[in-house]
Amino acid sequence: MPERPPHHEEDNQWVGEQIRKLRKRRDMTQMALAGEIGDTDYQKYISNYENGIDHMPIPVFFAIIQALRASPSDLIPPRLYGENRNVFDDYLSLNEEHQEAVKVLVRTFLQRKSI
Repeated sequence: MPERPPHHEEDNQWVGEQIRKLRKRRDMTQMALAGEIGDTDYQKYISNYENGIDHMPIPVFFAIIQALRASPSDLIPPRLYGENRNVFDDYLSLNEEHQEAVKVLVRTFLQRKSI
């Protein structure tokens, strides 16, 4: 089993606190948020995420962001990205054509870096 990053638990706790704050700011229950992301059976997972027990899959991360009308940078621990946290917001503000151009640029850069 791969080793967990050193701040894994702290990051999960931080993300969970942010989800809880945003959900309460929207006056939503865990059940209502679960329904917004697809299925009220997800309520148990919402509870686990808010308590920092589980690490959520990326599709769930984005579904929660959308349901809470938040941005990715609202749920990214500051320790991970510092001043660059808003790069996700900037990317999402681009139209589809420009997002694709960014993807091509990043893939090209990564391929060159590995040579």
